[in-house]
Parts: sequence; C-alpha cells; structure tokens
Amino acid sequence: MKIVRLPVLLVMLTIMSTARVPVTDSDQIEEYVRVSRMELIVRALTRDGIPRAGLKAEDFTVFEYKRPVPITSCTEIRRRLGTVDLSGNDAFQKKAPRVILVYFWIWQQNDSLTQSLNYLFEHVYRDGDTVILMLPTVSQIINNRDEAAQALGTFNQHVVQWTRRIEQDITATARHFKALCDDFVPKFRSRQGSDEPESLTFQRVFNEFTNSIETEWRSFQQRHLEAGQRRLGNLANALKSMKNEKWALVFFQQPVFPALHPYANLMMRFENPDYVNQLRGFAQKMIRAMNSPRNTTTQLADIEQAFIQAGATYQLVKMDSRSRGVDHSQYLVIRDVFSDWKWAFERIARATGGRIVSDNQADRALARLVNAEDVYYRITYAPQRMETEKVRDLRQIDVRIQNETLEVFHQERLLLSEIDEIKLVDFQCRPDRLNFVLSGYAVRMNNGVLHSSVQVWLTAESLGGGTLEFERRFSVPDPLLDVSLALKFPRPGPYRIYFSAEDRHTGLSVSRSQRIVVPKSQE
Repeated sequence: MKIVRLPVLLVMLTIMSTARVPVTDSDQIEEYVRVSRMELIVRALTRDGIPRAGLKAEDFTVFEYKRPVPITSCTEIRRRLGTVDLSGNDAFQKKAPRVILVYFWIWQQNDSLTQSLNYLFEHVYRDGDTVILMLPTVSQIINNRDEAAQALGTFNQHVVQWTRRIEQDITATARHFKALCDDFVPKFRSRQGSDEPESLTFQRVFNEFTNSIETEWRSFQQRHLEAGQRRLGNLANALKSMKNEKWALVFFQQPVFPALHPYANLMMRFENPDYVNQLRGFAQKMIRAMNSPRNTTTQLADIEQAFIQAGATYQLVKMDSRSRGVDHSQYLVIRDVFSDWKWAFERIARATGGRIVSDNQADRALARLVNAEDVYYRITYAPQRMETEKVRDLRQIDVRIQNETLEVFHQERLLLSEIDEIKLVDFQCRPDRLNFVLSGYAVRMNNGVLHSSVQVWLTAESLGGGTLEFERRFSVPDPLLDVSLALKFPRPGPYRIYFSAEDRHTGLSVSRSQRIVVPKSQE
C-alpha cells in the first residue's frame, strides 16, 4: 500500500472559551476507546533521600491485592520551589499558582525566622501564589503581594507571643521543680519522729514529689508533644482539597523540658542508699520517658499516608532549641525531649520527596531548599476486573521497583474512580479543512509550568488503495484545544478519514471516522 505524507497548508491553534455545537452527519461513525484507569503518584528515593529521575514504566510493577496489573502510562514530573529557571527555557511559559505552607513549630525566638519570610517573598513568591503562615495556635493567609508587609508584621508578633509563652512555661516549670527539690529534705525531716517507720515517711514524701513532677510532665506532653492524628489529619485533608501545586516548609525546633539530674545534689543529702537509689531511679525513669515516642509506628504510618495523598512536597528545617533564662540549679538539667512531631515531620518530608536540613539560620536553610528538585512519577494502570458481587471501590496498592537500592513511596489505598477523560467535543471534516475541539485531557504541572500532551493522528484512505498520514503532538496549558487544519488531497474522489487523539498523560484516547468526497476542483 502506497503511503504519502498528507500536506498541511495551515495549522491554527486557538483556545476558545466555549465549544461549538457538534455537527451530526449520518455518514459519520463515532467511537470512543474508553478504558478504566487508575492514577498513582510514585516517588523513588535513594538511601540518602534524593529523588531518582529517569525511570520508565518498565522499572515499576504495580500490584492490586498482590496481583500485578498493567501499567498504561508513566510520566516523570520535576518541580522546584524556586521561581528562577536555571535553564532559561521557560521564561515566557505560563506559571501555575501555588499554595505554600510555612509552619513554625518552634520554641524559641530566632531572628532568622523573620529573615526567612522576607526571603520567601523576595525570591520564591510569584503573583497568584497563596501563602499560609502557621504556628501551632494561629494561622494567617496571604493571597497577594500587597498584603505581605502588614501580614508579616502581624505574624511576627504572634511568633514573639508564642515563643515568649513557651519560654515562660519552661521557666515556671523549672522553678517549680527546684522548689520541690528544695522542700524535699525539710519536709521529710519535719515528719520524722512520728510512730510510723522512717522508710514509710520517706515513701510518702517521695510519692508526693514524684506525683507532682509526673503531673507536670503529662500536662506538657498533652500540650506540646503528642502529634495528634486529628490535627495532622485535618491539615492533610485541607491541603488535599486544594488543586494547586502545593509545597510546605516546616521549621522545627526540638522541645526541651527540665529534668532531675541522676547525680543531683539532692541525692547527696541522704545517707541511706535505698533512698538515694529511689531518687536516682526516678530521675532515670523520667529521662527514659522524655526520650520515648508516644504515637505508635502504625499511627505515624497513617499520618504519612495522609500527607502522601495530600500531594504536597514537604521541606523540613531542623533547628536547635536551647532554653535561655532558666536556672538549671543544682538539681536540674534542661534536656531535649523526643517529639512525635519531629518523627512525623521527618517521615512526611521523606515520603513526599522533600529534603531535611539542619541549620539554625532559617533564611540560609530556605535558600538551600528552594532549588532542590522534587521528582515523582504519575503512573496510570488498568485495575483488576472483579466479579460484580466482589467489586471493591477501595483498592490495596503495592508498587515495586527493579532497582532494589531505591525506596518507593506511594499511596497504599486508592479509591476506584475515573481519571481525566479526553473528549471530542466537535469534529467537522470537509474536503478542504478539518476542525476539531478536544477537552477533558489532563493538564499537569512540571517545574511550575502547566502543560498537556495530546497526540493526534489523521489517516486518509482512498478507494484506489493510497494512504495519507499526518500526526502531531500538542502541549498547551489550557483545558480546551481548538484546531483548524487546511487539507489538500493529491487527487479527487472518495476518501475514508480516520481521526484519533490520545492523552499521553493518562493513556485514554478518542477516535472518529468519516467519509468525504474531494471534488475535481481540488486537483
């Protein structure tokens, strides 16, 4: 069969706000290739937590309920928080608005935190972005640059109030513990001389002492340390509901708490070794409690999954926290405390392709992170077909990778739902021109740029056996594609026109065929 390249005299690409009404023709045959697809975001990280680029569909295997399912497309997405294009290739491309969450989980005022916010608006923010500033107790939204100066001033006041309150809380606790230590021996001595044994008197005073400290510790835990699933879940759901590109910057300081030193002066004031051992044992018990997690591994895994589903990339800055103005005294030491929040934030950052840096200069840390590239893969696959009575909307997913040195992160449970479906809104084919309108194809973001990937094929077959072919790929940021092609056939006569368009992001396609007759005037 002879194949000739179809001449195209003119291609005009315009974006229309409304679609034309399709023209029906009894001689047209319309058919949709409609295949159910599931969409999955997958990240592959090195042991150092760096996202691996350059992977293909054949590098992954997707399982539903431990059975492999066919991958229909695999698209690599790269993005950075920074607005400066290092290559200079997309300076004039349309940039998508973003949501940037800045979360200060801090215990101590640090002047570089204010400088980091200034850096954010000078070097990262672009028109259309939404910035959400958060403390554990307050949040503030900035929707445009004109609001920034006043909003930052107000937020910085909240930061000062929050850190001052925390500092006063820790100072008051340390003074309370010091007073308990000061009173322990006098209280014990004042109760001696009664009919009860000395050991029982010591035990009563010791229990009062330990109960007071443990009560303060439990209150501190509930207020500041427990990474409540409800609070984090609400944050994840709020981010998930936002359709923009999403980033999160978490500035985290390790919490501190006053603890009784195992060799404090208090122990030296008793000659009875049993009393000394009880006090030292309690001090060591409290240190173990301060170094122990409170949420289970399963709970933290659920938090991680919630943020993977939210679709945001988390960057974590870890900062030292040293309490100032607290009298450590001869009894106490101010210790770092293990925090479930730290564990949760570290897991979330790693699972979402973010970086973790340690730096007490918040603005310097932010400058390091803005150009760190996040790489992930948007994979579509055909779900298992199940018997009608066994169909489950929630699918259990596992993704494996050939390179065993890489760690894979993805959503482990996925609702059975349809992804973006390409539609042929209008199709008009005449002997001199082809007009078609496509909609519903996926528009993705890569490096902050909106783009689609639609492949179009056009084939014309004449009754004499000749075949003419044309193909072209369109990549536009808009959700409606209106194309007009001027056609010129080599000879008059009847032709069968075959049109097909495929969304390369999802693997879905649509097609149509029509018969036309080219008059002799077109020779």
